[in-house]
Amino acid sequence: MSNVSDYLKWRGDLDFSQAPFNDVDNLILAQIAYVDFTDIVPAPGSIETITIAEAADTFFDTHDEKEIKKCKSFIGKAPYLLREAAATKRFGSLILTNYVDYVDGGKEEQFA
Repeated sequence: MSNVSDYLKWRGDLDFSQAPFNDVDNLILAQIAYVDFTDIVPAPGSIETITIAEAADTFFDTHDEKEIKKCKSFIGKAPYLLREAAATKRFGSLILTNYVDYVDGGKEEQFA
């Protein structure tokens, strides 16, 4: 059975002009959205941007394996998918900006 890692190996060398955006690409980006990009991806109002590859490098420069592995849910796998996707032609040069991480524990609301 194939998974998203297999997909990245199979289609990672193609940019979106060569193979249009599809449901698996959407799934990959949805999972990457669970990565805590605080102080990595520019906030709303900033004119700065960062690529997925640059964000992955910065994330792994500032978070060690022990810290990442503390998260036992599926969200804990998101940084590793980020690293895989960032290494591909398909995702590595995509631009990230306007990052918001809002959590209200009292209301049990979360938005990122």
